[in-house]
Order: sequence, then structure tokens, then C-alpha cells
Amino acid sequence: MDYLRKYFCFIIIAIVYYLLPAFCIVDTGSGMFVLFLILPVFTFFTAVFFTLINGFKWYYSFIVAALWLPNIIILNGSAAIYAIIFFVLSLVGQLTAFAMSKILLRR
Repeated sequence: MDYLRKYFCFIIIAIVYYLLPAFCIVDTGSGMFVLFLILPVFTFFTAVFFTLINGFKWYYSFIVAALWLPNIIILNGSAAIYAIIFFVLSLVGQLTAFAMSKILLRR
């Protein structure tokens, strides 16, 4: 059970990264909504959630970016930039959660 708890965020991210673009992007407007709003917000808050449960892990942001790479084949080559964007967003989310936990535990 500890194994599932440890990798729960990766499983959820993989499901959302592959199913949401495949089923929700039907035209340009929905594609922009999913790629510019839904996925970045989801990536940030998943990183916060992961860090609050497991602590700061340096490899988490790399795995989040690597999970996006198959979407280059599914969508197109221009989706490669999102791997970098999701890496940065997950790193910022982790750092935010790490700082929040340190501040809250200090009191």
C-alpha cells in the first residue's frame, strides 16, 4: 500500500496527460484551454500535493516532464515545449509546498 501512496501522483499525471488531450482537444479553442490552463494548473497542484505527502524530491519534476514526451507523437512536435513548461511548474509547485511546510512546521 505504501508503494501505491508513493507513486499515486505519477499514475494520476500519466492518466491526465494522455487521456485529457486525446479526448478533450477537438478544435483549436479546446486545445488552447487544455494546454494553457487545465494542464499547467493541474501540474502545479499535483506537485504541491506530492511534496506535502512525500517531501521534496529532486527527480519528481524530471519525471513529470518525461511523462509528457509521448504526447509529442500523439499531438505534434510543437508540444515539446510543454515538457519544459511542466518541468518548471512542477518545480515551482514543489518549492512552494516545501516552503509552506517549513513555515507551518516552524510555528
